[in-house]
Amino acid sequence: MKPFLLFVLTGIVWCVACANASAEEEFLLQVDVLEQDTAAEAESEMRRVRGIEVVAVPDRPFFFKSRLGGHIQLVSGELTPDENGYQLRFEYQHTLYEGQDLPGGQPVVHVGRINTRVSIQVGQEVVLGGLVSGRRKETYRLKLSRDEPLKNEVFQMLDPHRPILPLLKEVEDQN
Repeated sequence: MKPFLLFVLTGIVWCVACANASAEEEFLLQVDVLEQDTAAEAESEMRRVRGIEVVAVPDRPFFFKSRLGGHIQLVSGELTPDENGYQLRFEYQHTLYEGQDLPGGQPVVHVGRINTRVSIQVGQEVVLGGLVSGRRKETYRLKLSRDEPLKNEVFQMLDPHRPILPLLKEVEDQN
């Protein structure tokens, strides 16, 4: 009797879990930091110096952290649907440690932060005001797109009927 009860209880839990599960729409939020040299006499073009991408699901908070060398990038926020597309509550922080310390052992870090709320639509780019320091101007660009699987050329070239790793006979033939 106990195994039968356990089986029925497991079936009920499974049915409830499946009934609550639904396919959620996912979006890819791209954050690019563009830099322009303001000291140049002619208008210089903007170039991408940093970027980060995060998957955002509507009505759920997102967070991503990337560390590369002395650079740390953090992005967090929430995407909520509205009548014109989506509202994006967005926070981005970039920290740069160049290896210098103050006399007390306190590290010297450069921090850039932006915290805002913008209206954005799928496929649209939003350019946010940036920061001017010295000879350079940084601008933040956001782009929201549908999250689609990669259509990489490598995956298209693979033959499903051949092994990915070379066979021992093929390696011996090359030698």
